Amino acid sequence: MAASDNPEKLLADALRAQAAGSPSMPPAEAPFPPMPVLPLGKDTGPTDRFTSARGIGLPPPSLPVWVLLLFAVLLGLTAGAVMGVLTLW
Repeated sequence: MAASDNPEKLLADALRAQAAGSPSMPPAEAPFPPMPVLPLGKDTGPTDRFTSARGIGLPPPSLPVWVLLLFAVLLGLTAGAVMGVLTLW
């Protein structure tokens, strides 16, 4: 087998040639245009707890850790009970 017949080298050369010959990709555009923010009659401040009148969004509050742990424990107990009932049949 000659050095030029090495499949790894041939593949690497082919990929390099393909990458050099291909045009660069244009920048991706956003799939949707940004939503316009409609002005209110008066600027009264925040319209609710999370969005202000000017469209600046605040992050919603996160759940406390104990709620997530309680949910995980209840989900595990429920899954175990279902599997226990299924194995008794």
